[in-house]
Amino acid sequence: MGTDKSLATLSRAERMLAEVVSTQDAINIINMAEAARVWAQRAKLGTASINHATAIKLKAEIKLADCVDAGQQRGEIAKAGRPESIVISDDNYPATLDELGLSRQKMLEARRIRDAYTDTTIDELVESATLQDREITRKEFIQQRAHVSYNGGENEWYTPAPIIEAARTTFGPNGITLDPATSQLAQQTVQADTWHTKDDDGLTKDWHGNIWLNPPYAQPLIGQFIDKLINETDAGRLEQAIVLVNNATDTKWGQKLITAADAVCFPAGRIRFIDKEGKPSGAPLQGQMIAYIGNRTTEFATNFTTFGVVLHG
Repeated sequence: MGTDKSLATLSRAERMLAEVVSTQDAINIINMAEAARVWAQRAKLGTASINHATAIKLKAEIKLADCVDAGQQRGEIAKAGRPESIVISDDNYPATLDELGLSRQKMLEARRIRDAYTDTTIDELVESATLQDREITRKEFIQQRAHVSYNGGENEWYTPAPIIEAARTTFGPNGITLDPATSQLAQQTVQADTWHTKDDDGLTKDWHGNIWLNPPYAQPLIGQFIDKLINETDAGRLEQAIVLVNNATDTKWGQKLITAADAVCFPAGRIRFIDKEGKPSGAPLQGQMIAYIGNRTTEFATNFTTFGVVLHG
């Protein structure tokens, strides 16, 4: 594969992404993008070309996860192995993952990517890596995905104590009265008066007082938590709120949060969350923002400028 052909393959694969309607379509794009990525590395075409190919492959895996899930819902793709009662000669029998050339591990990873990232987020992360002249890998998106699990899950990452203390100080004497998306382990640091875990489902509760919110970062949950926050604010039940999320300012929920916020901190560097053993994680793939809603913007700015730039009215 020559340089021109490699670039043409990438362009073709990118155009095909918008027209994916089947599992095979997605698989074809994944294979094309991977071939172009390998060639770009061997031909030393540069970080931009390699990362471009990786981005196309990741986006195609999102499409693959959607197509397989839809096929399983329609009964066209088997969710497990085919029962012995199914007659293979019957043209209507559901295809298995093996027959589609897919392993269970491959689908698990594709769904992880789909649940953690959007096309826009992938573009942002790849662009950031390219500006740093760093090759980004598919493995990073699977193993180091940026705090995407629901609080209380096995892959939970916890907010560093200095940020929690800054939030507590900002709120004043009443401290943190509610953490609606948390876990028992996280509360060793947050110490909210009231808190809800995944099992409690904070989205179904009324929120009151001073809210600390570090929501699950996967869609649709993050959008649902931001909508809930804004609705509770409009209802007059919240006094103050501080929200730690990825700095996905182009997303609908990101735009809503920034519009509702009275101040926003953009940390210098990426926050290294804490794992369940109390150890800092590796640097996440995306930066963060900390939004404040309330009338103590001066206090927020004082307490959070130590982390980065604070913008407020």
